[in-house]
Amino acid sequence: MKNNITVKSIETLFLIGLILVLSNCAYYNTYYNAEKYFREAEKEFKTLPDEKISPALKKKFDTAIEKANKVITQYPESRWVDDSYYIIAMSHYYKGDYRIARQKFEEFAIKFPQSKLYPEAMVWYGRNLWKLEERELAFFQWKKIMNLTDDYYLLAELYLSIGELYFKDSVYDSALFYYQKATEVGGSFDIAAEAQFRIAEIDLALNRPQEAIKNLKKIDQFSPSLILRDKMQVLLVRIYRESGQYDKAIDLINEKLNDQANEKIWGDLELQLGLIYLAQQDYDAAISRLTKVIEDYKGKPVAAEASYHLAELYMTQIHDYTKAAVQYDNVVKIEVNTLRAFECRNKSSEIKRFNTIYNRLAALSEQVAAIDLNPPTENDTIGESLPVDQEQSELKKALEKKNTTQKKTIDTLAVFKEYYTTLYEIAEIFYFSFNQPDSAIYYFEKVAYEIPYNSLRDKALYSLYRIASDRQNIEKANEYANQIKQWFPESIYLAEIEKRPLNTSAREVEADSLLVKAENLDQTDLHSAITIYEKLAKEYTDCQAAEKAVMYLAYFYHHRLFDLNNALTWYKYYLDTYPNGQYYQIMANAYDQLKEIEDALAQGTEAEENEPQKPEKVE
Repeated sequence: MKNNITVKSIETLFLIGLILVLSNCAYYNTYYNAEKYFREAEKEFKTLPDEKISPALKKKFDTAIEKANKVITQYPESRWVDDSYYIIAMSHYYKGDYRIARQKFEEFAIKFPQSKLYPEAMVWYGRNLWKLEERELAFFQWKKIMNLTDDYYLLAELYLSIGELYFKDSVYDSALFYYQKATEVGGSFDIAAEAQFRIAEIDLALNRPQEAIKNLKKIDQFSPSLILRDKMQVLLVRIYRESGQYDKAIDLINEKLNDQANEKIWGDLELQLGLIYLAQQDYDAAISRLTKVIEDYKGKPVAAEASYHLAELYMTQIHDYTKAAVQYDNVVKIEVNTLRAFECRNKSSEIKRFNTIYNRLAALSEQVAAIDLNPPTENDTIGESLPVDQEQSELKKALEKKNTTQKKTIDTLAVFKEYYTTLYEIAEIFYFSFNQPDSAIYYFEKVAYEIPYNSLRDKALYSLYRIASDRQNIEKANEYANQIKQWFPESIYLAEIEKRPLNTSAREVEADSLLVKAENLDQTDLHSAITIYEKLAKEYTDCQAAEKAVMYLAYFYHHRLFDLNNALTWYKYYLDTYPNGQYYQIMANAYDQLKEIEDALAQGTEAEENEPQKPEKVE
């Protein structure tokens, strides 16, 4: 009996153990799959040049999230729950879902403050906050981690992370500080080599080629990976190219292209060769080389880079806008959601709009060429009256002739209006979209000077004024401004140049200037100030400054010069001229008081005159 009990107990224990093992295997297997998908996706993400995530890569992160969620929901007591939360937060970060990632990082921090993954998760939490533009909070988080850990690798990763964020924002001084910190604490890790590589890139960005080469050589001290060694070779070529050392760059490129060991960077080297030809203005060679890169590395990031430079070459030097649009579209196909793709999409769209407008301009130019280039105005209609004594048939013919002529006049006006509107649109595209100011100036000047009958002349002159100002050509800008002032004194564009409200006329600006001049003189040279105030009162009656000038005149004659007659004259003038003026009540009270004084003085004088004279004493 005892033996039976023992056997049964052993069997029961074995079954329980087997269940536990199988259970552990089940949730470990679920976690293993989640981690496998995550690590594969993360490895692929880190090879991306611009963090642009493809649909296939996004799907891998989604699968990792799904399987990690299973661990959390089905095995909440599992030892891998914290790892699963970490995978979910990181996957959302890599996908660019920063708000969801923030929530998941914060859940992790609350639930697993003792997890071995906590410090690293909080480093990435800081990165995520930075992406959300919450930079102060990100730094606060990172400082906490700096104080919590003595793990040199984690500190180096933290410094590298901060440096990367500053580097992407082109804040090179701050980036350099943190990259140097990363090399100091992470000297025995490959992360230090990555930081040193960035230091060399910063030197190049700041046009310090010798320092860049020096810091590039230092990378060998930190045991760089094979991938980083490839990037180092390409960066050295870039340094030579961007510093104008073309022969050195070409020799190095040819050496690497002839070595099968460098096959992974052949595309990048071919691109650098194309850019050298571009810098040397050998456009045929540049087009040939960049086209080769696009064809040989179709769909790769290096092909997008080559397409962008080729598009810019077609735009700015060759002026073949159709070919430029093809290359811009190729960038969009490869990069999809990057900032450069957004730029290229807009440029391609503008080229297509330009082609449509340019074709319209060609048709309009033919119509204009067939018209007398002294186009009619709206007032140029046939004004002669038809004789009433003509035969009915003759009268009908005359009416038809008149109507036909009037219709031609109207059609001619419409053609010219559309023609100059189209010229103006072409000019705007050249300046704002194609960055070709000389071409823009050519078309703006056609609008401004070709004929005096179109309504866009002041607008075109203003555009020319802005271009001259942007180019710091003050003399030319003033020339355009003076032309607007001479030909279009009431133009809203003149108001913009003179920085006055749009409803303020040039005459009002002049009056305001005189008023300010008088106000500056009235304490030191009152008589000169009065002369200006009187000019304003008499010659600028349609301007607001005149009302104030009259008020000043009355006040100064009253309180400064004690000239009763002139004071009363100007008070009375104000009351008669500005019955709704802003100073009316004050002026009326002052006038009444002064009038009483004048009346009193007049009565006193009259009494003296009427007083009987005493007879002279006779001796």
